[in-house]
Amino acid sequence: MTLPRAITVRPLLLGVVVLAVCLSGCTESEPDPGTLTGHVTLTGGPPTPDGKPTLRHSPARNWQVSIRDGNGAWTTHTDDEGMYTFSLAPGDYTVSCSDGPAVHVAAGMTATVDCNVYVP
Repeated sequence: MTLPRAITVRPLLLGVVVLAVCLSGCTESEPDPGTLTGHVTLTGGPPTPDGKPTLRHSPARNWQVSIRDGNGAWTTHTDDEGMYTFSLAPGDYTVSCSDGPAVHVAAGMTATVDCNVYVP
């Protein structure tokens, strides 16, 4: 039994239309960015009369924080509370406050790196 030509053409036409729509609007989207945040504090400095350091986990205001990966490097500064934030593509980064811990930033997630900088 042979199907009429109109019936065999319709599924083919439908397939072509679906393919055309998908090719025009179906693109790979970028993964959601992740967030890297942290707090930079200062400890040390000349001793107070009671022998303790002048700075004891004091917020590092306007402190430069840098990150890098295999594609580049980025820099920001802390706010008045010593906080910083980067919005990043998922991946592995090295953070530099004074030391350089490595951190993995996952899509849609927040990674935190806090730094305590010793001041002589």
